[in-house]
Amino acid sequence: MTEAGKTISKVKIEVMKGGIFEAVITDAITGKPIEKAGISIINEEDTQYRYKLSNKGGVIRMRLMPDEYALFDGVYKQGYSTAAIESRIIIENGKTEHFDYALFPDLKITGVVRDEKGNPLQGATLIVWPSENQTEAVTNAEGHFEVTYGLPNLSGGDKPDLLLLCRYEERNLACAVDVSEGTRTVDVRLKPGVMFYGKVTDTNGNGIMGAKLYVQLRKDWIWSIAQRQPTTRAQATTDEEGKFEIKAIPLGHEYNLLIQAKGYGNRRSEQINTEDAVDDTLDLGNITLAEANLSVSGVVVDDKGKPVADAVVNNSSINQPFRHTKTDANGRFTLEEVCAGNIIIFAVKDGETRLRGSVATEGGMTHIRLVVSEKSSPPRLKPKQPRSFKGKSLPQLKEVGIDLLQINADNKMILVCFFDLNQRPSRRCINQLTEQTAELNDKGVMLLVIETSKVDQETLDRWVKKNDISFPVGMIQGEEEKTCFTWGVKSLPWLILTDKNHVVVAEGFALNEMDNKIAQIAGQK
Repeated sequence: MTEAGKTISKVKIEVMKGGIFEAVITDAITGKPIEKAGISIINEEDTQYRYKLSNKGGVIRMRLMPDEYALFDGVYKQGYSTAAIESRIIIENGKTEHFDYALFPDLKITGVVRDEKGNPLQGATLIVWPSENQTEAVTNAEGHFEVTYGLPNLSGGDKPDLLLLCRYEERNLACAVDVSEGTRTVDVRLKPGVMFYGKVTDTNGNGIMGAKLYVQLRKDWIWSIAQRQPTTRAQATTDEEGKFEIKAIPLGHEYNLLIQAKGYGNRRSEQINTEDAVDDTLDLGNITLAEANLSVSGVVVDDKGKPVADAVVNNSSINQPFRHTKTDANGRFTLEEVCAGNIIIFAVKDGETRLRGSVATEGGMTHIRLVVSEKSSPPRLKPKQPRSFKGKSLPQLKEVGIDLLQINADNKMILVCFFDLNQRPSRRCINQLTEQTAELNDKGVMLLVIETSKVDQETLDRWVKKNDISFPVGMIQGEEEKTCFTWGVKSLPWLILTDKNHVVVAEGFALNEMDNKIAQIAGQK
């Protein structure tokens, strides 16, 4: 230790050169270097960002101390899609770590929008789905438009099938046109669209005013059909009675509604199929939001059990409103106005080291103990995957009220359908299977269906009788999620097909694939 006013000689200072982070950023189409593309690098120990732009050769070089780093928000350049890339960077002393990053330029489509009679339409809106930097284009007086978009960075690196969505709400006109990366000009002809209507209510059936509804199209991915940048725009807001209308939804696709309202939990609707529309309208009925009238509370501690003050605490769950707070001097926290049901609580404390952790709990719980630790992995939910029964014997069905011995299923293929009476796709699937019952019997297939939602037996029996269902209908008796997980059910309706020895040969296939699956089994020796 040195003292003021004294001189110390022969001090040895050890200097470490560190390592070099080097990146070359290029245009993914032309291969040319991109100037002024930005990269932010963060060291999780000190939480300090190091930001630098690429030079004319597309090169970025930074000298860094040996450690583990991460890219923050990928690589960015206006006019290009942000690159979603492996962010982990290990810097070693005296070494250069080289990375190549290719950015896709935002693409452009131009054209004209016309109504059914071929007249140009002014005021029609267009977006490319799904896309990054998603902004709406609006047609001019001659119906002309120019829409730009960036290819989204989706899991697995797969490139999505792109759609050009065009809507003219004033006359309930819409369409979805298949496009590709190479599409540059499109002549759009609108057709009658579908209007969604319904009511958002609380658990007592009272309408909720001011609820916001966002339409999400389902096709490999679930993606908003509205502008994403700078913010996603709601397609509708409920009136004083909780009612809503959403016009100009393109036909031929499936959708979800995401509903949010102040003081309530979020809700994603069941799958909506535009084929169910009558006279271009689709009644979605009442959509109920749970009241956010509970709280969760507890204490944040480090891995030695010591309370952690001033930690940032927040939550995540699709049906929960977002809440955040900080721990007090004793490490205690409370998140107010959450809903009943599952909720994930996260805590982060920055300082000389970063501490973080998460815990799964339920709304209304108290005395939660959340442990944070240094250098833990980012808190991500990694749920176990449902098991597959393919190649294995069909499990016993007694737990869902069906006894194979009593229904004489010997030497017959078995088709099991898990469904939810409250979901339109499930009801439609059962109706189609009912129409094919005689044909399935002729092919030596025993049809069994299992209701997954908690409905009373009398309601289920009435529905079976009303729809003239002659095949066995069972119902999950225990916990719905646990039983579905045990059976490998990933979505509803869910089909499982066995051979004559009751060994599962196919599962999770679409109804239009059923005949081919049965034919393949019948053709096997």
